[in-house]
Amino acid sequence: MIKTLEKMRQELREREDQERDFVCSNCIEDPFLQPYASHLQSPRMCVGCGETVRQAITTKRLAELVRPVLPRHFEIDQGHFPGYEFTLAVIVGKARICSKHMVQESVAKWLEVLDDEEDESESEKDHFYATGQDYQWVKSPFEDEEHERWYVVGDWHHAATQLTHGRRFFNERVRELFEGILHEALAAKGIDGDGLRPIVKDVPIGFEFFRARVANNLDEEQAFSTDPTGQLGAPPKERATNGRMNPAGIPFLYMADDQCTCVAEVRPSIGDTVVVGRFKATKPLRIFDLTALSGRLSHQPLSFFDPSYEIRNQRRTLLRYLHGEISRPAKTHDTDYLMTQAFAEYIRFDCRETFDGLAFRSGQRADGINYVLFDTATEEERTWVKWKPQFDVKISPADVVVVEVSAVEYSTVQKKTFARRDDAE
Repeated sequence: MIKTLEKMRQELREREDQERDFVCSNCIEDPFLQPYASHLQSPRMCVGCGETVRQAITTKRLAELVRPVLPRHFEIDQGHFPGYEFTLAVIVGKARICSKHMVQESVAKWLEVLDDEEDESESEKDHFYATGQDYQWVKSPFEDEEHERWYVVGDWHHAATQLTHGRRFFNERVRELFEGILHEALAAKGIDGDGLRPIVKDVPIGFEFFRARVANNLDEEQAFSTDPTGQLGAPPKERATNGRMNPAGIPFLYMADDQCTCVAEVRPSIGDTVVVGRFKATKPLRIFDLTALSGRLSHQPLSFFDPSYEIRNQRRTLLRYLHGEISRPAKTHDTDYLMTQAFAEYIRFDCRETFDGLAFRSGQRADGINYVLFDTATEEERTWVKWKPQFDVKISPADVVVVEVSAVEYSTVQKKTFARRDDAE
C-alpha cells in the first residue's frame, strides 16, 4: 500500500521525537548494556525515570544493540496458547533491558522502524519485528529431560575420553571445562534465598566422620581396634591404590557421615566382621560439597547480551547432572576414575578458593554421604623419603566398634521390559 504524503510526514515527526528519547545508565538494567550509555554534551531527560542526566543512550541506539539478540530467546507466537503471547514491548522487559514502561515502548517502536527499513527484496517474508507481532519464549531444543542430560553431559564425557585416550597431562580443554564448572558452582546461592553458598560446606571442630575395614580374622580385628590411627587411617603413599578421587600413589582419606554408610562402602558379605572407627575433625574444615549440585543451587539470571551466555548457560545446566556422573558406581580399572581424579586435583590445587576435601553422595547406600580429605603436607614435605600423609582428624581406640554384617540390601532400577511372548515369537 502506498503511503500518503501526510502519513509519511507524521511518521517522520514521530521518528524525530523518538530520536530525542534518552535512557540513563541507571534505568538500563542489563550490565552489558550499561556501558553504552555515554557522557552527553548537554543534560537530557531520561524517559524512564524523568531525571535530568548526563550519562545516557538513545532508545534508537539501544534498539540497534538488542535487535540481533532477542530472536535467540524469543520467537513469533503461533497462537497455540491464546492469552500467553507477548508484545514486543513486553519481551524488551523480559530480556531485562529496562523495567520502565516508557523505555520498553520506545525501544519496541524503534525495533519496528528498523525492521520496516530492511531491504525491500525481503518485504514478502514475515519480519521478526513487524508491527503488531506477538511473541513467545523460544522452545527448548530438547525432547525431554533425559535428552537434555545427554546433551550437556556430553562435554564431560568428551573430556573423559580425551584424558583416557588422548592428552592426559597438561590438557587445557579439560582445565577450561573445570574452570567454567567451578565458576558457576561457586557463584551460586541457595535456592531458599539465604545468601549462603551451598557448594561450600564448613565443617566445625569435632565433626564426626566414620571409616571402616573388613577384618578377615581375629588378628586383623585386634590390630584395627588397638591401632586405629595407623590401621584405619589412609594408607601410606606406597600402598595408595586407584580411587574415585585419587590416582595410585596419592593417598586421600575416604570417610562417611555415618556408620552404616561407611560399612556399606567396604561392600562386606553377610557374616563379615567390620571394624568401624569414628574420627573427629581437629580444626574447621572447608569442604567442596558436590551433593549441592543436585537441585540446591540458585543463580543470578544471565544477561542475554553476555557474549559467553551460551556456554555459561550450558555449564549451569551441566551442574544439575554432574553429581550423578561423579558419584555413579564404576569399576576400578586404571582409567575408570580419571575424570573424577582430575576434577578433585583441580579443586585441590587450582580452584580460586582453598578446600580441605570433597563430599559426594554414596553409591552404596541411599542418602549416605561420603567425604574425602586431602592430606595437609606441603609440596616440600611430600618429597621426603619418610613422608606419611597427615589429615586434620583424630581417633583413639575408644572410638572403635566392631560389628557383624547380618543383612545386605539391594535395590534395582528397571532398564528394559520383558518382551511379550507373542512379540518374541
